[in-house]
Amino acid sequence: TTTSIEVDDQVEAAALAYIKDPARTAQPWCLNVGFIAPHFPLVVPQRFWDLYPLDEIDMPEIPEGHLQSMHPVYQRMRGMFGLVDYSEKLVRRGRAGYYGLITYLDEKIGRLLDVLEETGQADNTLVVYCSDHGDMNGEHGMWRKSNFYDASSRVPLQIAWKGVLPAGTRRREVVSLVDLIATVVEVAGATTDDASLDGDSLLGLMKGTKTEWKNEAFSEYLAHGVARPMAMLRRGRYKLNYSLGDPPELYDMEADPNEFRDLAPDPRYQDVASDLQERLLARWNPEQLEQQVL
Repeated sequence: TTTSIEVDDQVEAAALAYIKDPARTAQPWCLNVGFIAPHFPLVVPQRFWDLYPLDEIDMPEIPEGHLQSMHPVYQRMRGMFGLVDYSEKLVRRGRAGYYGLITYLDEKIGRLLDVLEETGQADNTLVVYCSDHGDMNGEHGMWRKSNFYDASSRVPLQIAWKGVLPAGTRRREVVSLVDLIATVVEVAGATTDDASLDGDSLLGLMKGTKTEWKNEAFSEYLAHGVARPMAMLRRGRYKLNYSLGDPPELYDMEADPNEFRDLAPDPRYQDVASDLQERLLARWNPEQLEQQVL
């Protein structure tokens, strides 16, 4: 096993012990269970690896000529990460490892939920599952994270609260992890009108009582693989990616969910691109950030 697997096994054991402790029923509690899986290195215990036969693994969808015509920022990133065009066998192995890690994590979460039930705490516990990033898994010829393609930047967010939130409901609105902070504040009974909070509570949206929603999410990236600051603004169906010194990118996430057609150069989408870029740059200053970094 890898160090990551050893850590996750220890995290699970500590979390289960915490929930089972009789002291938990004495007063309200909050527990953050930070698992590493699913995450590179894509190595998983044999039992989970065996669930995903290599000949049944789906391959990334990469249209003819796509890798050669990708935006300059991704061309540079592929070079920096050393993302050569791996063999089909290696791609299948990588994806199988990732799927195995998802199932490995799924079992752990299942055991946490079981213990909540067994200790009589399931009916008054809010459960949130989220992640800090996804993994490209070979899509667009890329692996790991560090970019604004949905495979990397669109993360899971599942929230369950028995008797309060409707079960099995999927919301189509665009939300962000910063909204989760405001949500937890409201759930805890405090006010969320603090001007220092960037997010908005999701509680009304989840209950179906909130009819108006900002429907947008912001993300920025200033780490390995890029020469200058990058940011993304997703608003409704459109996603704008901005990289300082490069042309912007614009994707229609409903018509083109796999992000193969950059609409930014298309004159018919100039208004959409300009509006999103204006909204983004009104509150995010790449030049100033670059100077601070330098």
